[in-house]
Amino acid sequence: MGTTGNIQDQKVFYNAYWQGLQPLSSYKLARTKWIMDAVQKIRGRNTGMRLLDLGCGDGRLVPLWQAVTGAEAHGLELSPEAVKTAQNLFPAIHYKEGDATATGYGNSMFDIIVCQEVLEHVEQQDKLVAECARVIKDKGHLILTTPNRFYFDRRKGGNYSQQPIENIIDKQQLIRLLTPFFEIQSFETLIYATGDYGVYRFVTNRYWLGVLRRLGAANAWKRYLLKKGYGLHMAVVCRKR
Repeated sequence: MGTTGNIQDQKVFYNAYWQGLQPLSSYKLARTKWIMDAVQKIRGRNTGMRLLDLGCGDGRLVPLWQAVTGAEAHGLELSPEAVKTAQNLFPAIHYKEGDATATGYGNSMFDIIVCQEVLEHVEQQDKLVAECARVIKDKGHLILTTPNRFYFDRRKGGNYSQQPIENIIDKQQLIRLLTPFFEIQSFETLIYATGDYGVYRFVTNRYWLGVLRRLGAANAWKRYLLKKGYGLHMAVVCRKR
C-alpha cells in the first residue's frame, strides 16, 4: 500500500496474496490477541464509536474489532479482490478499496484506527501517519504494529517478507513518525524469537535459556525481552494530540 508509480502492480500482487482465506498463522493470531486487548482497554464506556482497520486485507479481523468495541466498523484495503471477498463474507462491515496514504475519508471520522503490518509496505510512511491523524478524532487512538528492524537486522536472512515494498524501521524511526501527531501511550514488542547477531547471541542463547528453564524463569525472561524491544514486531497504542 502506498503512493508509488507501480501501485497497479501492487494491486495485482495483493489480489493474489489475499486469495483463498488461508488459516491465520500463529504470528498473526498473537498480534490479533494483542490488538483485541488494546481495543478493549480503549473502548471504555464510549458509545457511537467508529473504527477503521487500515489495510484490512481480506477483512476477516474487522468483525472481531467490532465485536469487542461495538463500533461502526470500516475496512480499507488496496486490493479490489480482497475488498469484494470481505464485503461478501461480512456484509455488516463497511469495506472500501483505497490507498492508506490518501483514504478519502472525512476529517476526524474515526475514534480508533487499527493498522496492522501495513506501515512497512508503504514508501511514504509519513503520509500514512499524517492521514491517520487527519481522519482520527481528537483524543482518538491509533493501534499499530510493524516489524522490528532491530530484530531483523540481527537475524540470519534478515526480513523474511517478500511483498512489493519492504521498508522496515526501528523504534526510534517509529517514534519520530508518530510524535508530531500522537502521544505514545504504550510501546512493546510481540513474539519472542531467537536472533543470531549482536546482543541476541547472549539474551536468546540456548544455554542461558536452559539455565532459566531449570530455575522456572524462562517465560518471565522472554516477557521481559518483549517489553524491552527484542521481539519480532513493534506494537504501539497512541492517542491523537
